[in-house]
Amino acid sequence: MNVLYFTSREILPLDSGDAVRANNICKNLKEMGNNIFLVYFGGEPDNPSELFNICNDYKAIKFPSYLDTIPGRIYKTALAFFPAQHLPTPEVIRQVESEIVEFGQKNNVDVLQINSPRAPGWVTIELDTFTKVIDFGDSFSLQFKRDMNSSQSIVEYLNNFIKYVWMKNLEEKMISAFDGSVVVSNQDANALRNVASGGDISVIKNGVDTVKFMPDNKLRGSDSEYDIVFHGNLDFPPNKKAVEYILQDVYPQIVNKRPNTKFLIVGPNPPMELQTEQVNNVEFTGYVDDIVKTISNAKIALLPMVSGSGIKNKILEAMALEIPVVSNPLGVEALSDNAVNQISVGNDANDLANRSLSLLDDRCKRHKIGEQSRQVMIDEYSWSEVSEEFESYYNELHCE
Repeated sequence: MNVLYFTSREILPLDSGDAVRANNICKNLKEMGNNIFLVYFGGEPDNPSELFNICNDYKAIKFPSYLDTIPGRIYKTALAFFPAQHLPTPEVIRQVESEIVEFGQKNNVDVLQINSPRAPGWVTIELDTFTKVIDFGDSFSLQFKRDMNSSQSIVEYLNNFIKYVWMKNLEEKMISAFDGSVVVSNQDANALRNVASGGDISVIKNGVDTVKFMPDNKLRGSDSEYDIVFHGNLDFPPNKKAVEYILQDVYPQIVNKRPNTKFLIVGPNPPMELQTEQVNNVEFTGYVDDIVKTISNAKIALLPMVSGSGIKNKILEAMALEIPVVSNPLGVEALSDNAVNQISVGNDANDLANRSLSLLDDRCKRHKIGEQSRQVMIDEYSWSEVSEEFESYYNELHCE
């Protein structure tokens, strides 16, 4: 099958959840014998051979230069209040649609898939040339609804309310305009069914690359340089809120009982206000080239969430690396029962702190949980299985 995969940004480097999902799906679909044609917003890659590992051909679409003018920058600043990266003029939309159709017809494309509705969604609404699938990943209206409920001020509430209404309307449009819609969990699917009844919404979970995320025994155990790790893109609001929660409510309780505990926070774009938190033995790395080596140098992963939706890649990655995970009900809600059974789930900050301390003091327990966690990832969360589900879904929709 010939698949045109359209994403809102470059999928290399793997510095976000949607980039990880897009990269692995394209790579595995190609290895299964499908032809993958990638279209993305961005510039030409420094090393095109890396893209040809995951696709047969690609087309980079650069956003119009007006966004770099003073009016364009004001426009982009205004859009910061909305869950969208770009909203070009109708003329630009028609131009992009024309390029997609031309590229798709040139390669005899059967299925057009886009990942994430935030930027490319508006482009593909009118494209009826191909069978169309949108991979929402998470339900963003569900995320913003939760953010509304946890807002700390009227201003924050109104900001989240605007985002919620905007995304709810966009999700409804997408579901009705596309032949099929995909999300990663039943919770996200139920949220979208409440947004638009009657749409074809399927659940295809996230996966983890268990070859890349291979545990390094030299970095495991009592010799680990750090005790606790959190990793994720820190300009993604749910990750930022999670780190704020840990630094303010959970970690102080841990260091109160275990003063020399070291906490490593890994991920690009750490906000300055987080780095100025007055907490001992906390280190921010920013972006790292080798995420596997960096997070493997910790005894446990502390990964609770206080907002957001969907499956958390960070939890799957830690489990694949045999790093015991401590989280909360929101963090694990979309995982399988077998996966949740390997995670120490705390209901509040005090519970999370005590569970972290218990694991830090028991190397044998950490080792046992780590091995069992990795086996669940191998058995239930392989990207090859995820890609097979996408291939079956394409065939089902394309033959209708």
